[in-house]
Amino acid sequence: MLHNGGLYGAATAGGANGNGTIYQLTLNTMGRWKFKLLYSFAGEPDAGFPYGGLTFDALGNIYGTTYYAGAHDAGCVYQLSLHKAGWKEKVLYSFTGGADGFGSIGNVNLDSAGNLYGTTSEGGADGDGVIFKLTPSGKTWTESVEHSFSGPPDGAYGYSGMINGDPNVFFGSTVHGGEDDEGAIYQFTP
Repeated sequence: MLHNGGLYGAATAGGANGNGTIYQLTLNTMGRWKFKLLYSFAGEPDAGFPYGGLTFDALGNIYGTTYYAGAHDAGCVYQLSLHKAGWKEKVLYSFTGGADGFGSIGNVNLDSAGNLYGTTSEGGADGDGVIFKLTPSGKTWTESVEHSFSGPPDGAYGYSGMINGDPNVFFGSTVHGGEDDEGAIYQFTP
């Protein structure tokens, strides 16, 4: 993700605890990329093993998802905020598995009200993944399942997350489902 002249990304494994990292690349005056480690994930019950892309809000906070770790080792949604001592991580929501979904490997998206939307690769009512919403309320976030993928003709396994379209309209794809169970492209309007 490009943000304020830097490239930001997630490494699924490695770092000080072996649970993945968030890093920044900046181009120096010599035309070379400089690597900076921003954060090493701690793992369960904290966040760990980030697979998805990163999302920034207007304040410069970073949001993302993890496939594993969180309080139930079913993945989570996290926030990184810059403080004087460096980047601080906060788990916003830990997936519980089952109908709630688990194993998110996609990015999250912000709507105009500050809610976060994303997908899980598995779980939900039929085990085919979900579209979830996180709503902020003070310092806490409340999760709701907005759609459970159910397989053909619906999509199944939303690995790649979603992208923002018009305000509060999202588009995504699944690796299975659709009419021939070869995947689907979908539009989601909350």
